[in-house]
Amino acid sequence: MTGILKSEPFHKSNTSISILVIGGAFLLPCTMALAQDQIQSTGEPDSSLEAADRTELQQLKQQIDRQRQQLSQQAQQLEQQRQVIEMQANRIEQVLSRQSASASPSTQTTPLEETKPSVRQQAQNQPRPAPAPATTETVGQQAEADNAAQSQTNARATEVSIFADVGGVLTPKGHFSLEPRIDYTQSGVNRFFFQGVEIVDVVLVGLFELTDADRDTVTSSLTARYGITDRWEIDAQIPYLYRNDRITNEVVGLDNRRQIRELSGNGVGDAEIGLHYQINRAGKGHPVFIANVRGKSDLGKGPFAVERDEDGLELDLPVGSGFWTVEPSLTMIHSLDPAVLFVNAGYLFNLSKSVNALIGDTLIDRVNPGDSIRAGFGLGVGLNDTLSFSLGYEHNHVFGTKTFIADTRQKTSSLEVGSFLFGLSMGLTDHIGLNLNTQLGVTDDAPDVRISLRIPFRF
Repeated sequence: MTGILKSEPFHKSNTSISILVIGGAFLLPCTMALAQDQIQSTGEPDSSLEAADRTELQQLKQQIDRQRQQLSQQAQQLEQQRQVIEMQANRIEQVLSRQSASASPSTQTTPLEETKPSVRQQAQNQPRPAPAPATTETVGQQAEADNAAQSQTNARATEVSIFADVGGVLTPKGHFSLEPRIDYTQSGVNRFFFQGVEIVDVVLVGLFELTDADRDTVTSSLTARYGITDRWEIDAQIPYLYRNDRITNEVVGLDNRRQIRELSGNGVGDAEIGLHYQINRAGKGHPVFIANVRGKSDLGKGPFAVERDEDGLELDLPVGSGFWTVEPSLTMIHSLDPAVLFVNAGYLFNLSKSVNALIGDTLIDRVNPGDSIRAGFGLGVGLNDTLSFSLGYEHNHVFGTKTFIADTRQKTSSLEVGSFLFGLSMGLTDHIGLNLNTQLGVTDDAPDVRISLRIPFRF
């Protein structure tokens, strides 16, 4: 009995253990399935969150790239603005060193040393990023405005050079310039004479005389200019000429005769001196007026000093006029952005004198060369900082020459000399320029063409 009582608890314990084992075996797969479902259900929000993070990171990277591009463009704009400011500073130095006549009152009273630091400082204070080819509309508009201002200043300083002989922009006070120059002039004269009887319009009985003259002249000269004050300038010029003429005379009649003569001459020409005064100071919207007076000597060998043959024909050519001349004139310069208008008018007095020259069998007593009235106008436009061009027209009315022979007086007919002008000006350096002018004759009495090359050196 005791053995039976001991065996019952053992049996119940084994039964419980078996039930627990069987229940655990049944519950374990269910629990694992529920855990896997929970893991899968909780894994879906994590993957969607990761995709959202990646999208946000891409957007942030794109924003950073755009900001970097904007910063690069701003750096390029800043560099271009710095270059424009430096260019303006260099141009201001050039203009202030070459001219003070056409500058505004504030510009004339402001010393160069006070102007430089303010402009230079603006350029130096700008950062210096690496240059790039990209440009923006703002920089383009600013550069266009700066170029317009530069063109106006450049034209004012250089374009009046087309009338440099009679007065233009004055040399600044204390400045000195030397201007070597070479001119080439070519003119041709064709004349037809008939001596005889005209029966009808197409029947002529008599002699025909044809004259063809081709004249070439090369003139080299040196001009010195000095600014006495801000309103006074003095200049002097001495030329050297080489002339060559080819004259053909042909008489058509019973016996044809043809004569060809070639003459040449060279030597120092007539020296000149001029004085210029700026009447008013330049103001916005107001023209500048410059009074000029120029005197020319009779230094060169004149037409009554050359050697002649027994018939009175020249054996060589003169290189001077043989008479003193005085020419007062007035020049107006008016700035019309981006161009400059210039007008000049003057009167040339030729002083008469007694020559007492024997030409052939004729004694020339006194000669009074005809005076002349001159007027010209033109327009200059600056293309960029260094290059500009000008167009103009000049006309001279030359009165007839009076010649006194014994008790008689002879007078030639007046002349009309009109020329179209075209000029180019270029600044090679801050102190060296290049001017090329061309004159084309538009009247019968004017030379066919005249080409002038000048290279001013400013000190």
